[in-house]
Amino acid sequence: MGATISVRPKGDQWIAEVAVPHWTEGHTLLLDFGQAAEVTAVWSAELADATPSTATFRLGNTAISGDRFRFKALGRPPPDVRIPCEAPRNT
Repeated sequence: MGATISVRPKGDQWIAEVAVPHWTEGHTLLLDFGQAAEVTAVWSAELADATPSTATFRLGNTAISGDRFRFKALGRPPPDVRIPCEAPRNT
């Protein structure tokens, strides 16, 4: 998918914006935070699954600015969020 992520702190939380150039509704994207993180809100996607240090998002039918979604998480911002691969699509 060629996705990229930018993260910025906001108080005791952090906000991320994920750019997905090949946006396809229903596709899923796995993010590895490399530390504990609790996703508390998502825009233009949905939280499909989560572990203490990862989250899988399912892309919605509309994106922010054509190819992006955002989410908010508790804790300190991770220094390096990895996007290891596209998660399997659930059909």
